[in-house]
Amino acid sequence: MAREPDSIVEMRRVRARAEYLRQNRLVEGQACGSFGGLSLAGWDFAAPADESYVEIVRETSRQLIRLDSLWGGIDVVGLAKRAFHVVRQRINTGGYPTRVERDLHAAGAELAEVAGWIAFDAERQELATELNHEALYLARLAGDRDVEHLTLLNASLQAWYLRHERKCVATAQTVIDDGRITSRVHAMALVRQARAYSRMGNRADAFRTFGQAQSLFLDGVSDRDPSWAWWIDAHEIDGHFAALHTDLGDHRRGIPMLYDVVTSSNKETPRYRVVLAGRLLAELVAVRAWHDAQDIAGSLAKNTASIGSARAITLLRSTAEELHRADAPATLRDTIDHVIHHG
Repeated sequence: MAREPDSIVEMRRVRARAEYLRQNRLVEGQACGSFGGLSLAGWDFAAPADESYVEIVRETSRQLIRLDSLWGGIDVVGLAKRAFHVVRQRINTGGYPTRVERDLHAAGAELAEVAGWIAFDAERQELATELNHEALYLARLAGDRDVEHLTLLNASLQAWYLRHERKCVATAQTVIDDGRITSRVHAMALVRQARAYSRMGNRADAFRTFGQAQSLFLDGVSDRDPSWAWWIDAHEIDGHFAALHTDLGDHRRGIPMLYDVVTSSNKETPRYRVVLAGRLLAELVAVRAWHDAQDIAGSLAKNTASIGSARAITLLRSTAEELHRADAPATLRDTIDHVIHHG
């Protein structure tokens, strides 16, 4: 499979993205431009930030989530960063009436959390850390524990991703120590810790902790669950359990479990879970299962526009390097190169 020069690939990406933004009246230089009546660039900084301003901030978070689901973190991170900086400037200057202060802090915290997640998935790790700190600061000012807990779970995942396992465990523990969380939120915090233990090779603690997480997850949905907890589902839990096995070197059990999770994905599956497909591909390459690896790579190649995750691309680049070292079939190498350069 011939590969186009990087410059042509990038030019096509930029043109496609520019056309989408034009059709939806979005301009990155204007924070979030104008989308569905939303115009951050048009905000009057001399006017007080009243209740309608707070609603605009919340709508900005919703629009960024929608854009992230369409494009992924790679293409949305610039918009997210600019949007929060606009809001932070207003909060810092104090141009708002006292009656909206708590709501504005809460809305700003939510926006920072969303932008932080997008930055993390776009491999902008320093920016993600900065935004997470902003989200925690504002959430605590507002007394918004739901956003605080979500941000801490994101920070815990980032610590794991950056191979700071002890920090991952400690950060997740701060969520657990709150004592007022629901079973699903508690389960996700334990999953974070279990993955850190498995990364460290601590098999006993990994399975013990994950077993506790599974038990809590089976408690089911609660009317006390935060609105963001919708993604803590069986697919999420099963994906982590499969990865836990492969972390510990149990490919015989982990790979089939991971395969089931990846192949059961559908259009409702959150975009970020494409990372699981990248993980499955890496594990198949590790055990030299070339035929199965080609199937997964082929599936990714058919949907390169739906990747949008720099984390997934990073994983695929590592897999591509392993393929070249392993003298893998040329077709498989070419397919993965195609995914990397078009993802």
